Amino acid sequence: MRFIHWLRQILLAGFFGLLFFLLLDVVMWFFPPNRGWSFWQWDSSGPVAVGNGYSLALQTRPAHPLGMAEYDQRVVVFGGTARSGKELATLDLPMNTGGRTRVLLYRSVADTNKVILRDRYGDCVLDLAALRVAPAVAGDPEHPLFAGTLSFLGTLSAEAFPLKFIPAGVVSEREAIKHSATD
Repeated sequence: MRFIHWLRQILLAGFFGLLFFLLLDVVMWFFPPNRGWSFWQWDSSGPVAVGNGYSLALQTRPAHPLGMAEYDQRVVVFGGTARSGKELATLDLPMNTGGRTRVLLYRSVADTNKVILRDRYGDCVLDLAALRVAPAVAGDPEHPLFAGTLSFLGTLSAEAFPLKFIPAGVVSEREAIKHSATD
């Protein structure tokens, strides 16, 4: 009788152990830690030099675990000298509420510490000296950032995985704007 009780406990423990590891395997399949898709991991473009000792990296991640086409976006700003640099700040950007990430990157010629991020939802001015993001002044042609004093640096694109920077020498501004309008 003791043997049957002991055997039943072992089989029951084995069954629950198998069930636990099966569920753990299913969870790890959908939410792997440190590899593959997971809604809490940021996908990065890698640092892009924007001048004056600054570089930035655009990071995106799905805003919802259910796979909706909305993405949280942020910019990591790096700065320093040519030999030593460090992360200065991580700044949140407005949510991308419509699918593919395609951000045009401009630098102000009038104020070289300002970078403009332009996507289909609008423009953001990134002040590298103050480490802050502000919405661009809409429709003000006298604003120095929009008075024809912008230098096109390239496009941050996730059209084809992974998120990457495409420099202005590879894709012209006109072509980048055309692709942004059709996404």
